[in-house]
Amino acid sequence: MVDLTDAGSPYQQSIPNLAFYVPAIIVFGLAALFGYKLYKSLTEKELKKQKKLESKQQKKSKKSN
Repeated sequence: MVDLTDAGSPYQQSIPNLAFYVPAIIVFGLAALFGYKLYKSLTEKELKKQKKLESKQQKKSKKSN
């Protein structure tokens, strides 16, 4: 618990740790999700580029034969 009052105060106020953990988990979860989506998008784009290059090379080899 996070204590918001000093030791001499007659009223004790505190915030449960859960109030900090839940938003932190949400933020890190969203960051991980966006990171994964970005990684997947970039690898998919690279794979498409390689397939396109291979198909061009195959067409070129067919024309020369």
